Amino acid sequence: MTFAVIGGGRVSSSFVARLPHLGSDLGPVAAQSYRQASRIVNSIGAGYAVKRYEDLDGAALNLICAPAKDVGQIVSALAGAIDCRGKIFLLCESGADSRHLACLKSKGAKVGSIEVIPGFEGRRFMVEGDGAAVRAGKRLVRQFGGRVEEVSAAKLEAYAAALSFGGSLFRPMMEASV
Repeated sequence: MTFAVIGGGRVSSSFVARLPHLGSDLGPVAAQSYRQASRIVNSIGAGYAVKRYEDLDGAALNLICAPAKDVGQIVSALAGAIDCRGKIFLLCESGADSRHLACLKSKGAKVGSIEVIPGFEGRRFMVEGDGAAVRAGKRLVRQFGGRVEEVSAAKLEAYAAALSFGGSLFRPMMEASV
């Protein structure tokens, strides 16, 4: 499955860089500048840098690997640059959910997000969004033997609360309760 990467962060530390067929599956890599796209290509050793978001128009699956603060600007630029109908956009480990991709969804894209679940050494992930985006996320993670848990977008706040209470706050909360 050929896909594109839209970067704005450290793609090399993302699960995307661990995909076993990255060299053959990754196509265009775009970023807010050609220099940044070239750095991403060099750091992961796959794909080819493109100068404009318009050059991503042929990719059916697009992985957005950027910090939450940059997602809005990237999504706005993508919405104006390419035909979104029938394309899948996945936010990868950005800390943002598919609601940040509403602009692309309104133009006909299927959208979702995928996040690593803390405490499982990067082997378990949470995915949410449209059905096609969820299936694409599951296919990607299963390539390296990872597991995926699907969460409804309506329950994301409960999921975030569960992570907080199940993580570093659990022991102090139990001690305070005792």
